[in-house]
Amino acid sequence: MPIKQRDGNGLTVTGRRRRKEKGKRDTIANEPFSEQLNQPELNLREKFAEVRRRLGYVQKRGHNERHNYSYVTAADLAGSVGDILAELGVVVIPQLQSISTEPPRSSSDRIARVVMNYRFVDARSGEELTVRVAGEGADAGDKAPYKAMTGALKYALLQSFLLATGGDPRTNVQIRGPRSARSVSSRRNRCASCKD
Repeated sequence: MPIKQRDGNGLTVTGRRRRKEKGKRDTIANEPFSEQLNQPELNLREKFAEVRRRLGYVQKRGHNERHNYSYVTAADLAGSVGDILAELGVVVIPQLQSISTEPPRSSSDRIARVVMNYRFVDARSGEELTVRVAGEGADAGDKAPYKAMTGALKYALLQSFLLATGGDPRTNVQIRGPRSARSVSSRRNRCASCKD
């Protein structure tokens, strides 16, 4: 039997229920994971907007120790966006357009450059959008092309859905710079009242 809940938008959502049978592990009933009732079918561009509306930002959870900076991991980004796309019935089909490699110069890292096409296809209507993006990766072993493809996917998703990275932009985060510390929200309010 479906579990009916309300999501943050007041829509009825049907989930999977775990059933415990005697002497067996939990089983998952064959029920839809998520379903929006009484909603008009969205076209592909509207589904892109829906992804942006639901997600908005992705937190930087990765950290590069060598160069001391934080970054959004490809796994976090693909997982977050991919879950929403799957729920909306959109599949992503990657296609390698070109690849080039160059031998190491001063360091031992080999550099690979790729150009990827990512086709976003609405499974129901067949409508599709293609995003072309470049990626570059460096590795001493054989991983440079894969790093380049991962970078291309990451930026295709970030740019296609205009996702912000970092902390939650809705919170009042302090920015410290050469001038005095100001809050993001106060800068946003000031800019909102600016006239062209």
